[in-house]
Amino acid sequence: MGKKTNWTLAEDQTLCRAWLNASDLQLQSSDQKPASFWNVVRQLFHDEVETTVERPLTGLKIRWTRINRDVQKFAKLFAKVHDLTTAAGAAAATVGSGGEAGNAAAAVESVTEQQCIDEAKEQFFKMHATKFVFEGCWKQLRYSTKWLQLLANSTGIPVLSLSSANPFLTADEMSGLGSSPSPQPVLPVASGPD
Repeated sequence: MGKKTNWTLAEDQTLCRAWLNASDLQLQSSDQKPASFWNVVRQLFHDEVETTVERPLTGLKIRWTRINRDVQKFAKLFAKVHDLTTAAGAAAATVGSGGEAGNAAAAVESVTEQQCIDEAKEQFFKMHATKFVFEGCWKQLRYSTKWLQLLANSTGIPVLSLSSANPFLTADEMSGLGSSPSPQPVLPVASGPD
């Protein structure tokens, strides 16, 4: 076996694009089997990536598994940060626009998405003792219908709307997910009759 070469950020992002494009092709060709799906991913990856390193099919699958696992974990943390920020802003805004409450609302409203991302990265590091290095991959995957379906299918939690502009769970919905070792999705859930 040869020497392993570290993956670059560009390769990671190319792998995500290849996975998404192969998923789109799979939707068009309903008889595609998993083996042929990954062969398509491999072909798309090597057609696009600018590297002399030949990534074997097994290597692509292993890397995708790691990317997907970490992106799911990060997405959950980002959703919590985003939800808490949004909830705090809404609560402060309802108290009134004057005095300290008004200042709190203005401060919360000025929190940017990048600040939420940075906070989620800090939490990821605290929880997993490693940096989150797949931000570019997360940005590619986070609104993808196919990836959202993958999240829903991997956990059995129903998706309210795959085209939702806000594919995040609320804090209450997250607290009901429990603490199973498998990654949890960051999706709106449908509430059904009890």
